[in-house]
Amino acid sequence: MPLPTFIISGAPKSGTSSLWSYVRQHPNVFMPDPKEIGFFDYNYGKGVEWYRKKFRGHDGEEAVGEATPWYMCDDRAGWVPERMYEMEPDLRLVFILRDPVDRAHSNFWDNFRNGEIPFTTTISEFIRKSENESHTVIKCGHYYKHLRRFEEYFDREQFLILLHEEFCRDPVATVQRVYDFLEVDPSFVPDTESSVRVTNGFRCLGALRAVNRLFTPLGPVAGGTPLTWLWRRLPHFRYVFWQEGSRPPELSARDRAYLEDLYAEPNAQLSGYLDQDLSHWKGMT
Repeated sequence: MPLPTFIISGAPKSGTSSLWSYVRQHPNVFMPDPKEIGFFDYNYGKGVEWYRKKFRGHDGEEAVGEATPWYMCDDRAGWVPERMYEMEPDLRLVFILRDPVDRAHSNFWDNFRNGEIPFTTTISEFIRKSENESHTVIKCGHYYKHLRRFEEYFDREQFLILLHEEFCRDPVATVQRVYDFLEVDPSFVPDTESSVRVTNGFRCLGALRAVNRLFTPLGPVAGGTPLTWLWRRLPHFRYVFWQEGSRPPELSARDRAYLEDLYAEPNAQLSGYLDQDLSHWKGMT
C-alpha cells in the first residue's frame, strides 16, 4: 500500500470536504474515505504502518492523497510540516483559504453546535477574549503565518493555494486546477452538483440557552455542564434545537468590523505572498 503523494489542507470551514469529495472522483486519484485521517498531528504516534493501511483500497492510481484541514493550523513547533517532509519530501500540498472573518464566524457556530464552546458564550464575547487568540476559531485565520511554516520544509512550487470564493463560483474549474497540479488528466469533469456539508442553524437559540440555565444548577459533569454532557453523547437530542439546511445567526456589523481589524495585517501579508488582490475580504490595510 502506498503513502500519499499529495495532501489537501487549509482552514476548517473553507470547503475542504467538498474539495475532497470532488477530487477523489478522478479515475487516476485515490483518496480514502473517511476524510480527515489526522495522521500528522493527533494520530502520529500510531506509526507509519497504521497510516499506510488507510490507503488499502488503492488500485494503481497515480495520485494518492488525503484531506485533513487541521494540518495547516496545527502550529505546535512546526510538527506537521516537518513530519510530512520526513515522510515524503516531494509531497504536493493543496491549501484552500476562505475570508478569515466569514471562516471564523462559521467555525464559531460549528464549535458551539458541537458543544465545544459553552452555550452561554456569545460570539461577541468569544472573539474579544485574549485567551481565545490561540483557539482554532481565531488562529486558523492567520494564513500567511501558517503557510510560511510549511515553506520552511517545502518549495513554494509544491503548493497549490485556492480561494474558497473561487471554488464556490466555479467548482469544476477549481478542481481541474487541482488535477493539473497533481499531473492527472485535467479534462476530467467531476460531479459537483451536490454539497458535501449541510449548514445547520438553530431553531431557537434562546430556548437552548434557557434550557442550559435550567440544567446548570445540577452541577458540573465531566466535560462541562449537564446539557453539554447530553449534547455530546446524544446527537439526536441536538435536533430539538437545530435545523438542517438553515443558517446560523448573522454576524453583527460591530463584530465583523472587529474581526476585519484583527485580520487586516495577516490579510495584507497573504495578499503580498500570493501576489493577489484580496481587497474583497474587506479586512485589508
